[in-house]
Amino acid sequence: NNEFSYFRTKPYKKNTLSDDEIWSIYTDQKNRIWVGTHSGGLNMIEYNDGEYLINNFFHSLNDSLSISNNQVNAIFEDKSGCMWIATRNGLNKLIEKNDGKKYSVTKFYNNYSDSNSLSDNYITSVYQDHIGSIWVGTYSQGLNLIDEEENKITRFKNNQDNLQSLSNNSINILFEDHLGILWVGTIDGLNKFDRTHMSFKRYYRSDGLPSNEIMGILEDNSGNLWISTPNGLSKFDPINEKFINFDISDGLINDGFNWNAAYKDKNGKLYFGTNTGMLSFLPQEIVLNSYIPPIVITTFKTMKNQKWVENGSFVSVEQDFEETLKLDYNNNIFTIEFAALDYTNSIDNSFEYKIEGLDENWVSYGTKHSITVTNLEPGDYRFMVRGTNSDKLLNEEGVAFNITVKPPFWRTKGFLFMMLVLAILAVTSIYSFLVKLKTNKILEEKNHELEDANSRLIESQQNLEVLNKTKDKFFSIIAHDLRNPFNPLLSLTELLHDDYDSFDEKERRDFIKDIRNGAKRLYDLLENLLQWSLSQTQQIKFSRTKLEMNELINKNIDLLRINSDKKKIEIINDVKNDTYILADENMINSIIRNLLNNAIKFSSDGTKIKVSCEDFGSKYQFAVKDEGIGIKPEYIDTLFDFGFSKTRISKSNERGSGLGLILCKEFVEKNNGEIKVESEKGKGSTFYFTVQKAD
Repeated sequence: NNEFSYFRTKPYKKNTLSDDEIWSIYTDQKNRIWVGTHSGGLNMIEYNDGEYLINNFFHSLNDSLSISNNQVNAIFEDKSGCMWIATRNGLNKLIEKNDGKKYSVTKFYNNYSDSNSLSDNYITSVYQDHIGSIWVGTYSQGLNLIDEEENKITRFKNNQDNLQSLSNNSINILFEDHLGILWVGTIDGLNKFDRTHMSFKRYYRSDGLPSNEIMGILEDNSGNLWISTPNGLSKFDPINEKFINFDISDGLINDGFNWNAAYKDKNGKLYFGTNTGMLSFLPQEIVLNSYIPPIVITTFKTMKNQKWVENGSFVSVEQDFEETLKLDYNNNIFTIEFAALDYTNSIDNSFEYKIEGLDENWVSYGTKHSITVTNLEPGDYRFMVRGTNSDKLLNEEGVAFNITVKPPFWRTKGFLFMMLVLAILAVTSIYSFLVKLKTNKILEEKNHELEDANSRLIESQQNLEVLNKTKDKFFSIIAHDLRNPFNPLLSLTELLHDDYDSFDEKERRDFIKDIRNGAKRLYDLLENLLQWSLSQTQQIKFSRTKLEMNELINKNIDLLRINSDKKKIEIINDVKNDTYILADENMINSIIRNLLNNAIKFSSDGTKIKVSCEDFGSKYQFAVKDEGIGIKPEYIDTLFDFGFSKTRISKSNERGSGLGLILCKEFVEKNNGEIKVESEKGKGSTFYFTVQKAD
């Protein structure tokens, strides 16, 4: 009857709307109208006996059965007749009692510590799909899927690293088409849900949408989606994935559409709310432009000597050109302007192009109708452009022409052939050079082998000489060091032999004991000489141990006691107790024994020999000082050198070959020490050697 009923807020009166700012409207199965407001809660309008009855639902802190918030963003009725109310603070499920006058309320909230809760409390949309699942969109935290039977909530959010995730977390619209496909409109892109893989396919302005922000979605009776945006209305064919956009130039009263302001009536008529009014139409009555426009080139320019030059040969209404555009490699820039000859709404004509030999696919170029091509490599190409009318009906033939970019002379066949010949000559020369180089290298290697063999022969000869010298040295040392211990043994045995009967039993036993001790000392000396010989052939077992020097010196003094007593020489051990060194015990014994024996040998009767020690930081320096005949200055520098030692004769006509000192030098150096001598003719000598301290 073209009559309108108005519902407004009437303060302090019953049976009135709670707020005049309406945000959502829904008609349930009983033809009751549910009205959500900005701040006045929820209203249910029921027509009964010729009058409208309005029931108000408010949020109350003291009433657990009240709705969760007074800002109602969306309303939906599920298949069981329950009403789902999306608010600014939580989701509400209203379950009607049997009397039809009272409702129980189940509330859904976000719990940060529970992943099986809503992702956000600010709910923007709610929808039940064909299998009964409840979908909940939020303001900034993505999409939620509620499975009431399993008591499970699944969250879907944008993941920048996953292009099959939700395009944006701010949800505006949820819609399911007649095929059961869920469409999710966000502030940045349209999403198609894939139930099999639980993923999304995204659509943006680059795919044909007039804007990335989706305000509303409806489906017409032919299965096309009509999508409202802030920048116009779009008709989308989900099968072919083609968009046809409409704006003011197509008759819209406004390009800007409001959020969630979309409705389809029982006759298939679509209604959309805009910033300045309401738009309604029957989709089947929208007639599209079916004219396929010819595509022509209107202007063609080439760059020569940094100036644009027009070429009329390629300006034509024909679809193809017989002439080929020929360009030099250094003048390969050209500009083409083209047009689709349809003037219904020419600013919406769109184009795409492809350069065969460069592009594999067609390049979408939008409504731009000129292109500049630069820096084509030498070769043959084919430029093609095709376009659509204002309703995106494509002329698939378009217009095309061939392009040849001539190469520089150094890329021509003749030049390349010449370079090939030169390369072959170069390779041949290099090969000959390498063969010669390899031959010289082989000869050089043979010469090196001969030189190495000669060096090994020389080294073997030198080793033999060293071994011979070592052998001579060994026998000389044996002859030298064995002679000294034999003197007391010979003296004792001579006394026993000549005057045996003049001695009593006790004296004989003492002589035998001295002979036994002398033999033992001689055995120890032979053992030391054997150790030295092993060291010369690198067979000695060198073992450093912690040694106490005071005790070690006393043992060697006792070893030589017979010799010192015979000459009435006093040997003083001035080394303190607990003087520990780190050295090989056998070598240190040999060093001390030789130095003391030499001191006794070259000292006068009744003199003194002193052994002392001085702290040198990480080492000790030991000194053996005598009051003997001293050493001539010309002998001191060569005293420790084998082959340069001089025979010396003591005051008692004892001879010394100097081989004992050579032994001392080798053993001191083996223990990382040094040995030296200070001497003055007629006043005696002092021998010094250093040994490492023990920790």
